[in-house]
Amino acid sequence: MLSPYVDRYLVPKRGSTSEQCEDAIELSAGPGQDRRTVDTIVAVVCDGASESILAGTWAGQLAARVVQEAASRPGLAAQRGGLAQAICAAAWAWADWSEVYVADRIAAGRPIAWYEQPKLDQGAFATVLAVELVATRRGRHAGDDMMVVADTVSEPREWSWYAAALGDTCLFHVRDERLISAFPLDDVAGFGVSPALAGSRNRDMDQLAAHTALASGSCRPGDQVFLATDALAAWFLAEHGRGARPWWQLRDFAGRNEEFAPWIEQERTGHRMRNDDVALVHIDFG
Repeated sequence: MLSPYVDRYLVPKRGSTSEQCEDAIELSAGPGQDRRTVDTIVAVVCDGASESILAGTWAGQLAARVVQEAASRPGLAAQRGGLAQAICAAAWAWADWSEVYVADRIAAGRPIAWYEQPKLDQGAFATVLAVELVATRRGRHAGDDMMVVADTVSEPREWSWYAAALGDTCLFHVRDERLISAFPLDDVAGFGVSPALAGSRNRDMDQLAAHTALASGSCRPGDQVFLATDALAAWFLAEHGRGARPWWQLRDFAGRNEEFAPWIEQERTGHRMRNDDVALVHIDFG
């Protein structure tokens, strides 16, 4: 039985509280849950752009909406326009939410200030990485092998992953102590470029689809998959580039979540990691 253990970590930038964190994680099942009867797991990681207003709120709403859309439309991360449709759905919901937000500010005696209005008009922005893990079992049909969705606890299962990304939140797939996939960036130099972003007022599905990157892979026992926002992803690729195995450190935090934030601060202090919000999802097939 190949059933992954999934865990999540969120650390705000130094000087910020957890409520001010502009990264967001949404999972279709909670961390550490028994997944022997689950045949699809959806993980979405978003990184709100600090330059925009309400970036953390948008990142959270976007992540939640993508998971919701994936539940009703399986295969979202495998389809060219799947993530774009989910982003547009989140943007339409944002229009209603922002009206309520403005009204609540007025009712509280804190109307939108003149210097806030231009940014509110522009909307909020975030990167988004959506990953679908799909379990299958090997069956027999007319003498040929076929793959069907696993439906019982006793059936041996294999897992495939499908990823859709807009921006520089990354997926890393490790097998046999080797990095076999880095998506959508595989070089630390790529983080110096302004990433593509999902805007809360952008409902242009074709434009979003054109900027969406897609990838897929299959998992074996012992594989590790990590989803990370840009500060941690850049650290990962920099460490790998100098011959280190950064996954050693990340996988050791499973079950020891309270040690993750102090380690992040240690890396920041040592100037090995940029001071920014950090989001990590660890998917362990070990």
